[in-house]
Amino acid sequence: MQQDELIRTLVRELDELVQKHGAGSAYVLGYLKNVNDSIAHANGLATDAKASGLPELARYYAAQAEILEEVKQGMHLQMRE
Repeated sequence: MQQDELIRTLVRELDELVQKHGAGSAYVLGYLKNVNDSIAHANGLATDAKASGLPELARYYAAQAEILEEVKQGMHLQMRE
């Protein structure tokens, strides 16, 4: 799955939650918390990989964190609408 497609899929899932439960619902806020937790985890793995001398793995995890940051930005936009 390409990055853009993944981002669209995750934001679409959020939109469905917002439509069904409302922007301030526990479902939506829980989804946002999971994305934030995943970003922190991916960044931590990237840091560990870099410290272990595994630059390719570090770039992989950094890219995952970047994708999730884009999803988070899309989520914030959806929640404002």
